[in-house]
Amino acid sequence: MRRLLSGFVVLIVAGCGPIQSAQVADQINGMVGLSKEHVLSCMGPPSSTAQVGATEVWAYNSAGAVNSSTLVSGNQPLAFGSTTTSQEFCAVNLTMQSDRVIAANYRSQGKLLAPSLPCYTVLHACVPNPVAASAQADRTKETVAYCHELYKDPRLDPIRGVVAIDQLPTLEMQSNSAHITDVQRPALDVFRSLHEQCGNKFATNNPQLWQIMEKVNPHPYEYLVKLYEAQITIGEYNTYRQQVAENFRAAVAAPLK
Repeated sequence: MRRLLSGFVVLIVAGCGPIQSAQVADQINGMVGLSKEHVLSCMGPPSSTAQVGATEVWAYNSAGAVNSSTLVSGNQPLAFGSTTTSQEFCAVNLTMQSDRVIAANYRSQGKLLAPSLPCYTVLHACVPNPVAASAQADRTKETVAYCHELYKDPRLDPIRGVVAIDQLPTLEMQSNSAHITDVQRPALDVFRSLHEQCGNKFATNNPQLWQIMEKVNPHPYEYLVKLYEAQITIGEYNTYRQQVAENFRAAVAAPLK
């Protein structure tokens, strides 16, 4: 019976490492989108800061207990042993733009079966209930489907297939030298309203993705206004939308720094 209970204890403790690592990964993702004020309230002032242009990096470094372990080999009375010493620590870097976290990463060293525990403890105050990566993916799919339904609105028909709405523009659309017409202008008003609804949904369901969107396209309606006022052609607007899509794809593929 004692051996059986010991086996269960080993399984439970061994399972803590991967679970904590996954939870910390979800926590660090959950930091993206938080405001400076929120971070200060839950983590306090950073250990150090660095700024380059409009980007600011906050570094948090915390050290915990020093752990020692001894390995002994050989038979009594002669034995050989070695002792190793390591200190638990957590290092978190938060990249800020426009007073919000746009990227985050961490390094952690803890006990053998719980290497991420120091950072789990540090981040828990800010992200006590992180959204799992699988759940985040489901939310993103839900948001994409929501936006797709929005853009089926028949009021967009005058510009559908002419102006890029929820699809990448074709080469023909990018070559369109015409300007928007009076008949099409009301559809642009509708498009802007629906686009804002879609953006609000993304900001709620996937703050990290929304931060990337805002970073690659900080003025999303600048070119739409130019199109509305006939300052640019339909092709020029579609080419702009193509460039935004390419920048977004590159930003998503880039590793966090």
